[in-house]
Amino acid sequence: MFGRSKEAGNPQRTRRFFRRRPLRYVLVAVILLGVIAYHAVPTIISPRGLSGTLADDASAWLGAPASISGDTRISFWPRPEITATGFAVARPGGSGPLVYGNAGELSAHIGWFSALIGSPTFSDFTLKDAVVIFEVPEGDEGLPGGALARTVAAMQSADEEATENPGPDTLTLINSTLGFSREGETTIVKAVNGTLEWPQLAGSARFNGTALLDDHATRISFRASKAAALLAGQPSDVSIDISNDVTHLAYSGAASGRQPYLLNGNLSLSTTRLKELMQWVGVDSQLLSNVETASIDGKVTQSGQSLRFSPANVTIAKAKGNGVLDVLPPGEPGPVGIAATMAFGDITLFNAKSSLPAWIDAVAQDAQEQSTGAEPLPKLDLRVSAKSVQLSDLTLRNVASSIIRSSRQASFDIVDSQLDDGTLFAHVGVEQGGTANVEINAEGVHAGPLFRQLGFDVPLETDHLNFEMAAEALLPLSAISQNDVTGTIRFSASNGSLSWLAFGSLIDKARALDSFAFSPMENSPRAFEQLKGEARLAGSTLELQSVTMQSGNDTITLDGTLDTMTGAIKADVTIANRANEANPINLEITGNALAAFARRLD
Repeated sequence: MFGRSKEAGNPQRTRRFFRRRPLRYVLVAVILLGVIAYHAVPTIISPRGLSGTLADDASAWLGAPASISGDTRISFWPRPEITATGFAVARPGGSGPLVYGNAGELSAHIGWFSALIGSPTFSDFTLKDAVVIFEVPEGDEGLPGGALARTVAAMQSADEEATENPGPDTLTLINSTLGFSREGETTIVKAVNGTLEWPQLAGSARFNGTALLDDHATRISFRASKAAALLAGQPSDVSIDISNDVTHLAYSGAASGRQPYLLNGNLSLSTTRLKELMQWVGVDSQLLSNVETASIDGKVTQSGQSLRFSPANVTIAKAKGNGVLDVLPPGEPGPVGIAATMAFGDITLFNAKSSLPAWIDAVAQDAQEQSTGAEPLPKLDLRVSAKSVQLSDLTLRNVASSIIRSSRQASFDIVDSQLDDGTLFAHVGVEQGGTANVEINAEGVHAGPLFRQLGFDVPLETDHLNFEMAAEALLPLSAISQNDVTGTIRFSASNGSLSWLAFGSLIDKARALDSFAFSPMENSPRAFEQLKGEARLAGSTLELQSVTMQSGNDTITLDGTLDTMTGAIKADVTIANRANEANPINLEITGNALAAFARRLD
């Protein structure tokens, strides 16, 4: 009565039917599974249960109670994800490193099958509006509690099995704040947006993102082959690139997180706002206060307890140099130390610090600030050579110099240099009390530019000046002509002119008159073939001794005193003519810078 259908009797035809229409059956199966999942999964995977599991996992990994106080929601498309608000982790106990904080929102991807069987797993975490504290506590606060602390402790004790701890996998930060706390000091980094990839704590870690550093939006890229090893004070290969609109820092090589900061790699640093950068890292110096651009790149290695750049290529403003640079990390109680031996090409200094006294004042100001409790200043031991150094209208060639600063004093030396057709040597030692010992030796130089550099108003013009000065002066040296100065001066010159005391007309008047008034400011220069003399400085008093000028057939000798502040003068002048050496003219001159009186004494 019920016979078999033709299809049932023909299995070959049935197989052809299914081969022709496989896609529609797959689509039907997928739709049915989707409908079942849509209605069944929410009953199996509840937000409350997942949020509790998520908090428990965070507590176990961080070593401190974690809580979710806000709402929790689950989305299943395109990938199952949990989102919770009001996430917080208390500060863990035990030894560090410690990780804790809070987040306005926490989200994570959920493993499908693990959730269906009741053991959900989470990955690809995202923290939004978070505050995360990374703390290395002082001393030993007990056994490590968190996974990171346990891994670091295991590395320090060489327990390889205990280092096999999972990391945060992938962690994305959105509009978050990071705090790095160590030895009672905390560094805050705001506006952090980026992704950390760290699957295994003992393995590699990578971060790429942005942050606000010193009010500048900054791009940050960091990679470490053994990130936890760095925290354990062990070496790791590291790659760092930090850049913003004013500064770029890049390093690639080995590094260690423990002092004295083992480094062995290539480093480059450049900035267009040097003063801001120095203040940000806690180093200030008036020596470079007018310099905006600077850079350094080279191979950096550990040398003793210092970091050595060798070779180092340095650019300061437009000056380029190379050599060896050592940086000694700060210790208790001393500041950072910098030692360098550098060779530069051409250096041009057109700014407020473009005179020798102004540079010395800058060094001296730093030394004085050290005694007032200001930011610790670096100790310096700099040996610098340059093809040329241009200071306003004065150019030094083949310069060898040094700058040394300790906690007690600072010194500036021009060990060797060529100036014009001659040479210039100088030494200035500055003590904390604000007193400078000055030694200057110039031979065969132009008088005008040298005296302008030193801040002296000397009415002498010659291209062949020999000048020696040994003095003690109060700071600032840029106002040396107005400050208390004690010391000695020796000088000699040839083939020039002297505009002081109206020598151009003084001799003619002395031969015709027994007494007369005149103005020392009268522009009446006297040409000379030879000029030499000595002087003693005592406060504002300049005591002239045996100043002798050979001018044509006349030999003029002067002894007396000059007040450099008021211009008051009292001097004895002898004028001898070669044709009548037996009858010289002797004058007594008294007065000031505006008006003076001369009378013959014979």
